[in-house]
Amino acid sequence: MTSKSDAQSESVEHDDRPVEAHGPAPVVVRPLPERKRGRPPKMSSQELLDRIRRLAGSRNGLFRVHERNPSLYSSARRRFGSWSAAVQAAGLDYRETLNGARQRSVITRRRRSRRVARC
Repeated sequence: MTSKSDAQSESVEHDDRPVEAHGPAPVVVRPLPERKRGRPPKMSSQELLDRIRRLAGSRNGLFRVHERNPSLYSSARRRFGSWSAAVQAAGLDYRETLNGARQRSVITRRRRSRRVARC
C-alpha cells in the first residue's frame, strides 16, 4: 500500500538541467555588518568612568547625580546596567559613597531646621 505522498512524489518528474538566465546578471546581496541599535555613544566607557571619579572627588560627590547630571547618570546605567555597577567599575566603594551622601544630607537638614527655629 502506498501513501498519498509517495504517489505524488513518483508522479513528479525532476529536471536537473541548469536554467538559463534571461536579462541582467543576478544582484548579489551581502548582509550588512552588525551594528548596535541606537545612536553612537557620546563618550567611551573610560571617559564615563573618569567623569564619575571626578564627581566623586568634588564637593557634592555623587549625591543626587540623577538630578544634577542626568545625562551622565543615564549613560552609566545604560552602559553598566545600574548606577551602582558603574560606580563600582570606576573603582569606588558604592556603599561608602552612599553613606557619605546620607551623612551630608542629615547635616544639611539639621542646619536648615536650626535656621528655621531661630526665625
